[in-house]
Amino acid sequence: MKKVISLFLTFTMLALTLVTPAFSASALVYDGYSYEVHNNEVTITGYSTASPVLELHIPSVIDSMPVTAIDDIAFVNDTYISSFYLPSGLKTIGNGAFYACSAESIYLPDSLETIGENAFMNCNVLTSMSLGPNVSGITSSTFQGCERISSFTVSADNKNYRSIDGVLFSKDKKTLMIHPTGLKDSSYDTPKGVETIWSYAFYNCTSLKEISLPSSLKTVEECAFDSSSGLTKVIYRGTEEDWNKVSVSDTGNSYFVNADLAFDVNPEPCDEHTKSGEGTVKVAPTCTKKGSTEYVCSVCGLTFTEETEALGHDYSSVVTPPTCTEKGYTTYTCSRGDSTYKDDYTDALGHTPETLEAVAPTYFAKGKTEGEKCSVCGEILVPQKNVAKLVLAVPSKKKATPKTKAFVFTWKRNKNASGYIIQYSLKKDFSKKKTVKIKKNKTVKKTVKNLKAKKTYYIRIRALKKSGTKTAYSKWSKTVKVKTK
Repeated sequence: MKKVISLFLTFTMLALTLVTPAFSASALVYDGYSYEVHNNEVTITGYSTASPVLELHIPSVIDSMPVTAIDDIAFVNDTYISSFYLPSGLKTIGNGAFYACSAESIYLPDSLETIGENAFMNCNVLTSMSLGPNVSGITSSTFQGCERISSFTVSADNKNYRSIDGVLFSKDKKTLMIHPTGLKDSSYDTPKGVETIWSYAFYNCTSLKEISLPSSLKTVEECAFDSSSGLTKVIYRGTEEDWNKVSVSDTGNSYFVNADLAFDVNPEPCDEHTKSGEGTVKVAPTCTKKGSTEYVCSVCGLTFTEETEALGHDYSSVVTPPTCTEKGYTTYTCSRGDSTYKDDYTDALGHTPETLEAVAPTYFAKGKTEGEKCSVCGEILVPQKNVAKLVLAVPSKKKATPKTKAFVFTWKRNKNASGYIIQYSLKKDFSKKKTVKIKKNKTVKKTVKNLKAKKTYYIRIRALKKSGTKTAYSKWSKTVKVKTK
């Protein structure tokens, strides 16, 4: 019956994905996430992005409200995201939330409390699952079809579940819930004290050829060994009389029912094994990953495996001192691997200001305003601005008085000038002109002779300033005209 229900749920999920859009017209949207708000808490209902995302870090807060739930079928059939990092503060994962998604890793926070039915069903790339201290709600369909999960790990503080050698059990160890499909062992010794083997517990465990069952066993639920096609031998650690009292469902357990049955009244596996030696290292621990060592129990003679703690990083450090603008820090590098990180930051020293003196402008060069730089690192703190060159004033109060074949030209003295240049021409545009140079600043009058009589002459003047080989000029004055006698 449960298999029928599971298939019904599967087809229901698929149907929903065909008719349910990623976003509803009324959905709130934040950074690609669609969400709803209930009692000031956020429920993620879907995700959509223009480009594939390999790692999805779901935010823990949206619009100042905590994200506490992933809705039913929120990420159903996702084929783009390889790793999900669920937010701290998450409490609920809805039914079918990650159904048939292609993620290799889904990281659950310790705050998670409830996992819905079919939540991870058919996630056939998922390789492992770690359950925190508060998780509950797991059903036989929660991880069904997760073909590559090879182990479950469970927080020691979890009051509902525990893991033994990667297999998921109820906390009291009376119910064997899920033997991971990806755990490719050919034989399995069910721990003493197990009373129930859950529906779909060994689903599709095709590598399993032999299973030993404790005398404490009372029930094998329907479909517990569904699709476990490699199973050929069942060993019951008790008498045939006791076996006949065990309730075994015929539904979905054909491989189990048809396997060779043998009885073994030898001592069952110990609840707590006693090591008989130093053991054999199977997987050496690394800085960040646990290892495993295999031992033989001196009491029951069975082989068992214990995890060995990760070694932790062996860091050496290099100090980078602070500069005026950059913080200092210590770089830690692990001698056993390539792990490197920076820590122990110290504040930047700050600049030591030094004044850059102002430069006065001249008639020949631009000046500069006062500035500031750091005397330690040389960085300019207050840039100097250019000040325009001094401009020589155009001579003013110009006047031309006509004379016979001559004119007298006067102007006001420019106290900053070294001299003056006068040009006069019969043409208004000065295309043909003659030039008179005045070398003294105090000269403010010039008589120009030997001109043509009764002709109009155009006159202009400009000041000049000399310093060594350099000469600066004012602009030309406005034109003055005069007609000779």
